[in-house]
Amino acid sequence: MHPVAPSHPELPALFDTPYLHFVVTAMGATNSPGLVWADDLHAPTAAFIWDTAHSIYFGGRADNLTFNEELRSFLATTFIPQAAQRELGVLKLYSPHNAWHTLAPSFFDGLNIEARSRVLYSLPTTPVFAPSPALPPHLHLLTINDDLLNQHSLTGIDALLEEIKSCWTLLERFLDQGFGYCIVSDTDGVIAWCTAEYVSTGICGVGIETLIAHQHTGLATVMAQSFVQHAISLGWQVNWDAWLTNTPSTRVAEKAGFQKVTEYPIWFAKFK
Repeated sequence: MHPVAPSHPELPALFDTPYLHFVVTAMGATNSPGLVWADDLHAPTAAFIWDTAHSIYFGGRADNLTFNEELRSFLATTFIPQAAQRELGVLKLYSPHNAWHTLAPSFFDGLNIEARSRVLYSLPTTPVFAPSPALPPHLHLLTINDDLLNQHSLTGIDALLEEIKSCWTLLERFLDQGFGYCIVSDTDGVIAWCTAEYVSTGICGVGIETLIAHQHTGLATVMAQSFVQHAISLGWQVNWDAWLTNTPSTRVAEKAGFQKVTEYPIWFAKFK
């Protein structure tokens, strides 16, 4: 098992599904964080990726017994203890095909493993959606830019910064390669945001959040539709990935013109 650069040109082919290919490609573009271990330095046929947070990815061949045993030892002696020490709490185990999905839980003996389902939506070339209602006067839809992020006294700006930094290798790369919108309240500061993540050439994913006190008020739809309009102007392909049971998220995706591509299984691993 060898550490390899996320930019290795053969890695995306090992994760060639609609819901993983763009994620791994963004890591290869050095926009999204990722640490990679593979069975071969030069021509990998199996790989394990950690996004340095809660998501891990198994790809390529699942029948390379040497790689699997080395990976099992690495996870048991190094990765899992360090993840527990960091108090990550949970891990999401992604895989591109059934062989890895079946095998993945066996690498995490001692953790509580449960099956969950996610759903991927994609933006068609000409999405159809009804315009969202106007915001009330005390709320403002703003572009996320350097000037906004440098307003350090603005309530909620730290949470927005933390979100961007968790999804990007550098804040500067987000400002240069990505884009996003947020809603700022006259009284409560930043209360919602929608940002590009997993960005590579002409493609991105969507990260969206509304603070609990302001949910179910249509703010996510306002941001998502503005996000979509900007993405269309760039000619980008856009993916929206969510838990299958997260009805509020999937409804917003549909209101913003996204169409369902596929459902897929993952494992949710909880530390005891």
